[in-house]
Amino acid sequence: MHRRTRRHREANRSTTYAANPSWVSGSLSRFIRFLSIDQGFDPVRAVRQGAALFFAAGVIGIVSDLLLGGIENRQALSLTLDTANLGIGCICWLFLQNRLFGYRALILVVLALTDVAFNNVLGEIAGGTLGIWFVVVFVWIGAWFPPRTSLLATPFAVLAYVLPYRFGHPPSGGTAGSVLYVIPAAVLVGITISTNAASARRAEFEQRVALEALAKANVTDDLTSLGNRRFGNGLLDSVRPGDVVAILDLDRFKEVNDHFGHSTGDRVLQELGEFLATTFGESGLIARMGGEEFLIVYRQISIVEGALRTEQIVRGWRSERPLSTLSAGVALHREGQSPSITYRLADEALYLAKSRGRDQVAIERRTGIRVEIALENP
Repeated sequence: MHRRTRRHREANRSTTYAANPSWVSGSLSRFIRFLSIDQGFDPVRAVRQGAALFFAAGVIGIVSDLLLGGIENRQALSLTLDTANLGIGCICWLFLQNRLFGYRALILVVLALTDVAFNNVLGEIAGGTLGIWFVVVFVWIGAWFPPRTSLLATPFAVLAYVLPYRFGHPPSGGTAGSVLYVIPAAVLVGITISTNAASARRAEFEQRVALEALAKANVTDDLTSLGNRRFGNGLLDSVRPGDVVAILDLDRFKEVNDHFGHSTGDRVLQELGEFLATTFGESGLIARMGGEEFLIVYRQISIVEGALRTEQIVRGWRSERPLSTLSAGVALHREGQSPSITYRLADEALYLAKSRGRDQVAIERRTGIRVEIALENP
């Protein structure tokens, strides 16, 4: 009874594996992750270098065939094989650099080992140099892939080394038994190089991430996670004619700090930062200029549209029922006008909004120019 139940379970398990494609796809995914490339891997450079090696092997072979006549004078087959190497190198360089990502680049390993085997069968590998070609292949593997890849390539290398001996004694000399020390030596070279290369790439990747984080921290406000004053100054320097600059300021924010404490004031700033970030997404055109003052730059819109967008922000913030409302001033950056003047005009408009009762938007007023817009407050 126990034996029959166990057989039944095993039969069910086999049926489940066969009928469940997710198990197969999961196994494939795990195998692909096993082949996954470490951080910092550059697939374009890997394929490009592999293409260069095929191209160089083809050129060397053709020159050898034409000038030296090749070993045992098998010029026709040898020229065909060397031309194929040349073609593989050109195709990879011109068309496959951006397509052979990750484990797909291992196709070049199989092609290279097959090429070495055919050359050995044709007698195009000089005596005593067979092992060198396997070392070259594993040096390329080690330079671009994790250490485990050299181990995975070992069976293919053994076949490429041994199979030519099944067709007779290759002119390159040696015996099939030499595979016992040639391939392990080549694999060891590949593992050593890949270990060092992976460590170097990982260190470079971590350094790049750290530098990017540091660069971002230098222009990010700690409290609101928006751009800081340094970022805002850069934003102002980048304005072009047709951009609109808006300055927003929390109303009576000092009273919030005095009455509820600075921790509550900080929380209001954090909430406003989250609100602005949510409103603008990842546009990267907002900065906290200091205290309770914020800067927004609208790219290439009219001053009326800029004022309307800012009014939507003021209304949206008001709907959050905050402890401190927003006032804002907007100004248009014009041809021949310095960013500092545009900023001053927006600042003057901000104080105009404050003087009108706060919780509203005002547009710049310039001598000889009067721009007006009706902004209704509910």
